[in-house]
Amino acid sequence: MSIIASVPPTDHGWLGAISKNAKAEAAKYKDVKFELLQAADADSQAQQVEQAIAKKPDALVLLPQDGAALTPVAQKAEKAGIPVVNIDRLFTKQDAATATVLGDNYQIGVLAANYIADQLKCKGNVVEIQGLAGISVTTDRSKGVCRAAEEEVPGRRCQGGCPPAR
Repeated sequence: MSIIASVPPTDHGWLGAISKNAKAEAAKYKDVKFELLQAADADSQAQQVEQAIAKKPDALVLLPQDGAALTPVAQKAEKAGIPVVNIDRLFTKQDAATATVLGDNYQIGVLAANYIADQLKCKGNVVEIQGLAGISVTTDRSKGVCRAAEEEVPGRRCQGGCPPAR
């Protein structure tokens, strides 16, 4: 069985752990050939996936830099009969993946905001430094932070107001 995984650079803890653990798990099986590709941006990741499709792997695991940008190439893989497992960042079309594995990023934002509010005893000012703009992970976490901030500190609003609740 051939599995190709395409991920953003594994330059921090979570992505590093995913990559390390995926390699270690694949190494346990003599009949699994595992290839890990790292892409610096969505364009280079799309190119990698195009090249992976040409290799006709049994499965493609894709942790997209940007789910919207990678949707067309993921759809192409699916149409070529290659199951795509989408990790962490939503595609914009349902037919772009056979399976999707997501964290509850909205709840991660809520929990982070509640933790900060508890540590500050609901006093002071907090600035949210967001991740990559426009991707589902950032949007969902930001919505969670904003909602929790409104609930935790009555009368205080996120700058510009909160996005609509889900």
